[in-house]
Amino acid sequence: MSIQWNITRKGRVTGCSDPESRNLVIPDGVKEIGDHAFRHYRWMESIVIPESVERIGGEAFVDCRNLREIIIPESVNYIGHDAFAGTPWLENYPDDFVIINQILVKYRGTDAEVRIPEQVTVIGNSAMKEYRNLRKVIFPEHLTEIKRRAFRSCENLTDLYFPDSLKLIGYEAFKSCTELRNIRLPSVMDGISFEAFAECPYLERVPMFVSHEKIFFTFPDKNIGYAWPSAFVDLKVYEDMEMLLPEIRYDLMFQIYVHHLDEEGSAEYIGRHFPEMVPVLIRLHDENLIQKLNLQFPELFQKHIDKLIMEANRQKRHDLQIRFMHDKYQYGDSSQSNLYL
Repeated sequence: MSIQWNITRKGRVTGCSDPESRNLVIPDGVKEIGDHAFRHYRWMESIVIPESVERIGGEAFVDCRNLREIIIPESVNYIGHDAFAGTPWLENYPDDFVIINQILVKYRGTDAEVRIPEQVTVIGNSAMKEYRNLRKVIFPEHLTEIKRRAFRSCENLTDLYFPDSLKLIGYEAFKSCTELRNIRLPSVMDGISFEAFAECPYLERVPMFVSHEKIFFTFPDKNIGYAWPSAFVDLKVYEDMEMLLPEIRYDLMFQIYVHHLDEEGSAEYIGRHFPEMVPVLIRLHDENLIQKLNLQFPELFQKHIDKLIMEANRQKRHDLQIRFMHDKYQYGDSSQSNLYL
Protein backbone atom coordinates (compact mmCIF):
# COMPACT_ATOMS: atom_id res chain seq x y z
CA MET A 1 0.00 0.00 0.00
CA SER A 2 1.39 3.39 -1.00
CA ILE A 3 2.06 6.02 1.64
CA GLN A 4 -0.38 8.92 1.88
CA TRP A 5 1.28 12.24 2.78
CA ASN A 6 -0.30 15.00 4.84
CA ILE A 7 0.60 18.12 2.85
CA THR A 8 -1.02 21.54 3.23
CA ARG A 9 -1.92 23.79 0.32
CA LYS A 10 1.19 25.85 1.06
CA GLY A 11 3.44 22.83 0.65
CA ARG A 12 4.07 21.97 4.30
CA VAL A 13 4.27 18.27 5.13
CA THR A 14 2.91 17.41 8.59
CA GLY A 15 3.27 13.63 8.54
CA CYS A 16 2.24 10.55 6.63
CA SER A 17 -0.17 7.62 6.83
CA ASP A 18 2.49 5.08 7.76
CA PRO A 19 4.41 6.17 10.88
CA GLU A 20 5.90 2.66 11.14
CA SER A 21 7.65 2.84 7.76
CA ARG A 22 11.40 2.33 8.07
CA ASN A 23 12.47 4.35 5.03
CA LEU A 24 10.71 7.50 3.85
CA VAL A 25 11.22 9.67 0.78
CA ILE A 26 9.37 12.98 1.02
CA PRO A 27 7.67 13.85 -2.29
CA ASP A 28 9.26 16.45 -4.52
CA GLY A 29 7.44 19.79 -4.41
CA VAL A 30 7.15 19.94 -0.61
CA LYS A 31 8.49 23.30 0.60
CA GLU A 32 8.55 22.82 4.33
CA ILE A 33 8.64 20.10 6.98
CA GLY A 34 6.29 21.28 9.70
CA ASP A 35 6.87 21.50 13.44
CA HIS A 36 6.59 18.03 15.06
CA ALA A 37 5.87 16.52 11.61
CA PHE A 38 7.61 13.19 12.29
CA ARG A 39 7.82 13.35 16.07
CA HIS A 40 8.03 9.89 17.67
CA TYR A 41 8.16 8.00 14.34
CA ARG A 42 10.10 5.37 16.25
CA TRP A 43 10.46 2.84 13.41
CA MET A 44 11.91 5.24 10.86
CA GLU A 45 15.55 4.52 10.02
CA SER A 46 16.14 6.90 7.08
CA ILE A 47 14.50 9.83 5.36
CA VAL A 48 15.30 11.61 2.11
CA ILE A 49 14.38 15.29 1.88
CA PRO A 50 13.93 16.68 -1.67
CA GLU A 51 15.58 19.79 -3.14
CA SER A 52 12.26 21.66 -2.99
CA VAL A 53 12.34 21.84 0.84
CA GLU A 54 13.59 25.13 2.33
CA ARG A 55 12.55 24.84 5.98
CA ILE A 56 12.64 22.13 8.65
CA GLY A 57 10.41 22.97 11.60
CA GLY A 58 11.04 22.72 15.32
CA GLU A 59 11.15 19.18 16.74
CA ALA A 60 10.40 17.85 13.25
CA PHE A 61 12.19 14.54 13.95
CA VAL A 62 12.43 14.64 17.74
CA ASP A 63 12.67 11.25 19.47
CA CYS A 64 12.85 9.23 16.25
CA ARG A 65 14.84 6.59 18.10
CA ASN A 66 15.99 4.63 15.04
CA LEU A 67 16.61 7.50 12.63
CA ARG A 68 20.25 7.11 11.57
CA GLU A 69 20.33 8.53 8.05
CA ILE A 70 18.97 11.91 6.90
CA ILE A 71 19.60 13.26 3.42
CA ILE A 72 19.35 17.07 3.63
CA PRO A 73 19.61 19.15 0.43
CA GLU A 74 21.43 22.47 0.05
CA SER A 75 18.07 24.20 -0.44
CA VAL A 76 17.33 24.04 3.32
CA ASN A 77 17.98 27.47 4.84
CA TYR A 78 16.07 27.22 8.13
CA ILE A 79 16.10 24.56 10.85
CA GLY A 80 13.86 24.90 13.91
CA HIS A 81 14.74 24.17 17.53
CA ASP A 82 15.59 20.60 18.50
CA ALA A 83 14.67 19.37 15.02
CA PHE A 84 16.79 16.22 15.40
CA ALA A 85 16.89 15.83 19.20
CA GLY A 86 16.78 12.26 20.42
CA THR A 87 17.87 10.68 17.12
CA PRO A 88 20.89 8.42 16.55
CA TRP A 89 21.71 10.67 13.58
CA LEU A 90 22.44 13.54 15.97
CA GLU A 91 23.93 11.43 18.77
CA ASN A 92 26.42 9.78 16.39
CA TYR A 93 27.28 12.91 14.42
CA PRO A 94 31.05 12.75 13.73
CA ASP A 95 31.87 16.27 14.94
CA ASP A 96 31.13 18.43 17.99
CA PHE A 97 29.70 21.07 15.66
CA VAL A 98 26.56 19.89 13.85
CA ILE A 99 26.53 22.14 10.78
CA ILE A 100 24.00 21.97 7.96
CA ASN A 101 24.30 24.37 5.03
CA GLN A 102 26.32 26.89 7.08
CA ILE A 103 23.80 26.70 9.95
CA LEU A 104 25.13 25.62 13.35
CA VAL A 105 22.35 23.28 14.45
CA LYS A 106 23.93 22.04 17.68
CA TYR A 107 27.17 22.13 19.63
CA ARG A 108 27.85 18.77 21.26
CA GLY A 109 31.22 19.47 22.89
CA THR A 110 32.18 20.32 26.47
CA ASP A 111 34.76 23.11 26.06
CA ALA A 112 34.54 26.26 28.17
CA GLU A 113 35.94 28.32 25.29
CA VAL A 114 34.27 27.64 21.94
CA ARG A 115 35.48 28.91 18.58
CA ILE A 116 32.64 28.51 16.11
CA PRO A 117 33.88 27.30 12.69
CA GLU A 118 34.40 29.94 10.02
CA GLN A 119 31.92 28.41 7.56
CA VAL A 120 29.02 29.11 9.94
CA THR A 121 26.89 32.11 8.94
CA VAL A 122 23.84 31.34 11.14
CA ILE A 123 23.74 30.04 14.71
CA GLY A 124 20.50 28.09 14.83
CA ASN A 125 17.57 27.97 17.23
CA SER A 126 18.63 26.73 20.69
CA ALA A 127 22.01 25.62 19.24
CA MET A 128 23.84 26.19 22.55
CA LYS A 129 20.90 26.70 24.90
CA GLU A 130 21.62 25.89 28.56
CA TYR A 131 25.26 25.03 27.81
CA ARG A 132 26.47 25.97 31.26
CA ASN A 133 30.16 25.17 30.69
CA LEU A 134 30.45 28.00 28.19
CA ARG A 135 32.57 30.93 29.38
CA LYS A 136 33.75 32.39 26.09
CA VAL A 137 32.56 32.14 22.51
CA ILE A 138 34.49 33.33 19.46
CA PHE A 139 32.21 34.09 16.54
CA PRO A 140 33.15 33.51 12.88
CA GLU A 141 34.02 36.50 10.73
CA HIS A 142 31.04 36.14 8.38
CA LEU A 143 28.29 35.42 10.92
CA THR A 144 25.02 37.14 9.90
CA GLU A 145 22.38 35.85 12.31
CA ILE A 146 21.90 34.36 15.77
CA LYS A 147 18.53 32.63 16.02
CA ARG A 148 16.06 32.51 18.91
CA ARG A 149 17.23 31.12 22.25
CA ALA A 150 20.59 30.17 20.71
CA PHE A 151 22.53 30.90 23.93
CA ARG A 152 19.72 31.17 26.46
CA SER A 153 20.73 30.30 30.03
CA CYS A 154 24.46 30.04 29.30
CA GLU A 155 25.00 31.10 32.88
CA ASN A 156 28.80 31.46 32.84
CA LEU A 157 29.15 33.45 29.62
CA THR A 158 30.70 36.83 30.51
CA ASP A 159 31.64 38.76 27.36
CA LEU A 160 30.32 38.99 23.79
CA TYR A 161 32.17 40.54 20.87
CA PHE A 162 30.08 40.28 17.74
CA PRO A 163 31.58 40.57 14.24
CA ASP A 164 30.57 43.54 12.10
CA SER A 165 28.85 41.13 9.70
CA LEU A 166 26.13 40.30 12.26
CA LYS A 167 22.70 41.62 11.21
CA LEU A 168 20.11 39.86 13.41
CA ILE A 169 19.89 38.60 16.99
CA GLY A 170 16.81 36.49 17.68
CA TYR A 171 14.19 36.33 20.41
CA GLU A 172 15.64 35.46 23.86
CA ALA A 173 18.98 34.65 22.20
CA PHE A 174 20.97 35.50 25.35
CA LYS A 175 18.20 35.63 27.92
CA SER A 176 19.21 34.55 31.43
CA CYS A 177 22.94 34.70 30.70
CA THR A 178 23.26 35.89 34.25
CA GLU A 179 27.04 36.52 34.26
CA LEU A 180 27.07 38.47 31.00
CA ARG A 181 28.81 41.78 31.68
CA ASN A 182 30.08 43.23 28.40
CA ILE A 183 28.84 43.22 24.83
CA ARG A 184 30.13 44.81 21.64
CA LEU A 185 27.48 45.25 18.96
CA PRO A 186 28.13 46.09 15.29
CA SER A 187 27.57 49.74 14.41
CA VAL A 188 24.83 48.81 11.91
CA MET A 189 22.27 46.05 12.41
CA ASP A 190 18.90 45.09 10.98
CA GLY A 191 17.34 43.89 14.20
CA ILE A 192 17.61 42.73 17.80
CA SER A 193 14.48 40.80 18.69
CA PHE A 194 12.45 41.00 21.88
CA GLU A 195 14.06 40.05 25.19
CA ALA A 196 17.27 39.05 23.44
CA PHE A 197 19.28 40.18 26.49
CA ALA A 198 16.58 40.00 29.16
CA GLU A 199 17.52 38.90 32.68
CA CYS A 200 21.18 39.82 32.27
CA PRO A 201 21.57 41.77 35.54
CA TYR A 202 25.12 43.06 34.99
CA LEU A 203 24.37 44.93 31.76
CA GLU A 204 23.78 48.62 32.35
CA ARG A 205 21.98 49.16 29.05
CA VAL A 206 20.25 46.20 27.49
CA PRO A 207 19.46 46.48 23.78
CA MET A 208 16.01 44.98 23.22
CA PHE A 209 15.18 45.88 19.65
CA VAL A 210 17.01 47.56 16.79
CA SER A 211 15.50 48.52 13.46
CA HIS A 212 17.33 50.63 10.88
CA GLU A 213 18.54 53.70 12.82
CA LYS A 214 16.37 53.28 15.90
CA ILE A 215 17.05 51.27 19.04
CA PHE A 216 14.69 50.23 21.83
CA PHE A 217 16.58 50.11 25.12
CA THR A 218 15.59 48.83 28.53
CA PHE A 219 17.30 49.49 31.86
CA PRO A 220 17.34 47.01 34.76
CA ASP A 221 16.81 48.81 38.05
CA LYS A 222 19.26 47.20 40.49
CA ASN A 223 17.35 48.53 43.50
CA ILE A 224 13.98 46.97 42.73
CA GLY A 225 14.85 44.19 40.31
CA TYR A 226 13.68 44.07 36.73
CA ALA A 227 11.33 47.01 36.42
CA TRP A 228 12.45 47.49 32.79
CA PRO A 229 11.77 51.21 32.25
CA SER A 230 12.52 51.79 28.57
CA ALA A 231 13.25 54.26 25.81
CA PHE A 232 13.07 54.30 22.01
CA VAL A 233 15.59 56.70 20.52
CA ASP A 234 17.80 57.53 17.60
CA LEU A 235 21.01 55.50 17.66
CA LYS A 236 23.09 58.64 17.28
CA VAL A 237 21.86 60.19 20.52
CA TYR A 238 21.28 57.17 22.77
CA GLU A 239 23.83 58.42 25.28
CA ASP A 240 21.42 61.25 26.17
CA MET A 241 18.20 59.21 26.33
CA GLU A 242 15.70 59.74 29.14
CA MET A 243 13.40 57.32 30.86
CA LEU A 244 9.90 57.24 29.42
CA LEU A 245 6.61 56.86 31.27
CA PRO A 246 5.00 53.42 30.99
CA GLU A 247 2.07 54.65 28.88
CA ILE A 248 4.48 56.15 26.33
CA ARG A 249 6.49 52.96 26.39
CA TYR A 250 3.39 50.93 25.57
CA ASP A 251 2.62 53.26 22.66
CA LEU A 252 6.01 52.54 21.19
CA MET A 253 5.85 48.84 21.97
CA PHE A 254 2.55 48.52 20.15
CA GLN A 255 3.93 50.21 17.07
CA ILE A 256 7.03 48.02 17.08
CA TYR A 257 5.18 44.76 17.55
CA VAL A 258 2.46 45.47 14.99
CA HIS A 259 4.77 46.68 12.26
CA HIS A 260 7.36 43.94 12.76
CA LEU A 261 5.17 40.85 12.99
CA ASP A 262 7.76 38.88 11.08
CA GLU A 263 10.12 39.19 14.04
CA GLU A 264 10.46 35.94 15.97
CA GLY A 265 8.74 36.22 19.32
CA SER A 266 6.60 39.26 18.50
CA ALA A 267 3.34 37.29 18.21
CA GLU A 268 4.08 35.50 21.49
CA TYR A 269 4.81 38.81 23.19
CA ILE A 270 1.59 40.40 21.92
CA GLY A 271 -0.43 37.48 23.23
CA ARG A 272 1.18 37.72 26.65
CA HIS A 273 0.88 41.49 27.05
CA PHE A 274 -2.29 42.26 25.10
CA PRO A 275 -4.58 42.77 28.16
CA GLU A 276 -2.35 45.42 29.74
CA MET A 277 -2.02 47.21 26.39
CA VAL A 278 -5.77 47.44 25.73
CA PRO A 279 -6.09 50.98 27.25
CA VAL A 280 -3.26 52.20 25.02
CA LEU A 281 -4.79 50.56 21.97
CA ILE A 282 -8.05 52.41 22.59
CA ARG A 283 -6.31 55.71 23.29
CA LEU A 284 -4.20 55.51 20.13
CA HIS A 285 -7.37 55.03 18.12
CA ASP A 286 -5.26 54.04 15.12
CA GLU A 287 -7.57 52.38 12.58
CA ASN A 288 -4.72 50.73 10.66
CA LEU A 289 -3.19 49.44 13.87
CA ILE A 290 -6.46 47.98 15.14
CA GLN A 291 -7.29 46.44 11.77
CA LYS A 292 -3.89 44.81 11.45
CA LEU A 293 -3.99 43.40 14.97
CA ASN A 294 -7.53 42.11 14.49
CA LEU A 295 -6.67 40.38 11.22
CA GLN A 296 -3.48 38.87 12.62
CA PHE A 297 -4.91 37.83 16.00
CA PRO A 298 -8.69 37.27 15.63
CA GLU A 299 -8.82 34.73 18.47
CA LEU A 300 -6.96 37.11 20.78
CA PHE A 301 -9.44 39.90 20.00
CA GLN A 302 -12.41 37.62 20.70
CA LYS A 303 -10.86 36.41 23.94
CA HIS A 304 -10.53 39.99 25.23
CA ILE A 305 -13.47 41.56 23.40
CA ASP A 306 -15.35 42.44 26.62
CA LYS A 307 -12.29 44.25 27.96
CA LEU A 308 -12.01 46.17 24.68
CA ILE A 309 -15.70 47.14 24.82
CA MET A 310 -15.55 48.31 28.42
CA GLU A 311 -12.31 50.25 27.90
CA ALA A 312 -13.69 51.96 24.78
CA ASN A 313 -16.75 52.96 26.81
CA ARG A 314 -14.57 54.26 29.67
CA GLN A 315 -12.54 56.42 27.30
CA LYS A 316 -15.73 57.57 25.55
CA ARG A 317 -14.54 56.09 22.25
CA HIS A 318 -18.07 55.08 21.37
CA ASP A 319 -17.31 54.46 17.71
CA LEU A 320 -14.79 51.82 18.75
CA GLN A 321 -17.16 50.49 21.38
CA ILE A 322 -19.85 49.94 18.74
CA ARG A 323 -17.32 48.37 16.39
CA PHE A 324 -16.12 45.88 19.00
CA MET A 325 -19.71 45.09 20.00
CA HIS A 326 -20.52 44.38 16.37
CA ASP A 327 -17.50 42.07 16.14
CA LYS A 328 -18.49 40.25 19.31
CA TYR A 329 -22.07 39.60 18.35
CA GLN A 330 -21.29 38.86 14.73
CA TYR A 331 -18.82 36.11 15.60
CA GLY A 332 -19.85 35.19 19.13
CA ASP A 333 -22.84 34.99 21.44
CA SER A 334 -25.52 37.56 20.56
CA SER A 335 -27.71 36.84 23.60
CA GLN A 336 -26.46 39.93 25.48
CA SER A 337 -26.30 42.40 22.63
CA ASN A 338 -27.69 45.30 24.71
CA LEU A 339 -25.38 44.78 27.68
CA TYR A 340 -23.10 47.74 26.95
CA LEU A 341 -25.62 50.19 25.47
